[in-house]
Amino acid sequence: VEANQGLPLEIWHSRDGVTRYTDSPAFLTAMAEMQGTGAKLNATYVYDAETGLKLFGKTAFWVKAGKQYSTFLRKGEAETFAQANGGALVTLDEAIAAYATDI
Repeated sequence: VEANQGLPLEIWHSRDGVTRYTDSPAFLTAMAEMQGTGAKLNATYVYDAETGLKLFGKTAFWVKAGKQYSTFLRKGEAETFAQANGGALVTLDEAIAAYATDI
C-alpha cells in the first residue's frame, strides 16, 4: 500500500506531546524506554499495512517477520501476511519487550 509508506509512527506522551518515528524499531525502542520510566502515554498510532488507515497501536494486530514489524486492522489479514512471510502475530507488549534493555 503506497498510501501509508513513509508516514511516521507516533507516540502521544502526556507531558511531551506527539513524537514521530520513521520506523518500527525506533518506535518500539522509544516505547520500551518510556515504559521503563513509568511515563504516561495517551496513545500510540500506527498504520494498517493493507489500507494505510491510521490505527491505535494497542488495538492493531502486530506481525513480526524477521526483524520487521507490520501492523494490521484485521486479524485475518495479519494472519495471512504472517503465514506468507514466515512471521507470527505478536502483541504490542511483546514487540516492545523485544526492544527493552536492562538499564
